[in-house]
Amino acid sequence: ERYTAVCHPFYYRDAVLVTSVNCRVAKYVIPVIVFAVILNIPKFFETELIYIPKNEKMLNDSFPPSDTAQYTLTYDVTDLRKDPDYIRYYQNWCRLIFTCIIPVTALIFFNTRIFRGIKFTHMKSNKTRKSEINLATILICIVIVFLFCHIPRVILNCTEFFMVEDMFRCPSTFSPSNYNLCLASLNHWLLIVNASTNFLIYCSMGKNFKMALVQSWNKMKDKVQNTNTQTQPSSTLSTLSSATRRSSYEETTLSCDNCENCDNCDNCDQIVEVETQLA
Repeated sequence: ERYTAVCHPFYYRDAVLVTSVNCRVAKYVIPVIVFAVILNIPKFFETELIYIPKNEKMLNDSFPPSDTAQYTLTYDVTDLRKDPDYIRYYQNWCRLIFTCIIPVTALIFFNTRIFRGIKFTHMKSNKTRKSEINLATILICIVIVFLFCHIPRVILNCTEFFMVEDMFRCPSTFSPSNYNLCLASLNHWLLIVNASTNFLIYCSMGKNFKMALVQSWNKMKDKVQNTNTQTQPSSTLSTLSSATRRSSYEETTLSCDNCENCDNCDNCDQIVEVETQLA
């Protein structure tokens, strides 16, 4: 969207006037979610659950087991995950292309065009808004963090290309080096860092983002305070009303106890009415 606003301002202006904010957000978010789900569907078929009996007498029992307390539940990779073509084309090539090459190329392309668009606007009008410079700085930081956090994953992918043949020749005895195992752990940690760093970058450098965040927080806080303020008077009034009705009942009861003609006394009718209200 930022690329469209900077490089195609007339198209972006028409889109803003015609469509709402929610529609524009959905136009960018929904295709990404759908593509990510489709790309990761084979991942759900890579493993399977296995019930291992705890004693040898249960080996010939029917499946699924009738007594799960006597079984150990674990998992193992399926034949799909062990298939050489699946490992070569999906696990290596597909992951490298769709999660590394395409995102990095898109980031470099779009940000380069944005910087050129801002530079062209500055040369043409001889001025540049501070918001444009601030947003350009944020984009640079996001791209740098993305590239840094994905370097170990690129190295692992390239290393696996050279180890695939060894894995196929000796699948039972093959074991990756300690270097690869340590790099894989570092890769997982850096991917988590990359997923959670963008919010911190926007909070620390995005002035408009901080203002919108503070306004949202103040609105939510005011809404909670108004809800509490509206709840307290109603509870206080109900307590006072209940106390008033009880005192009226007690006074009427006392006056009735002092009455000599209880059968013809109007206080008895008042007691019945008060009891009905209290109920």
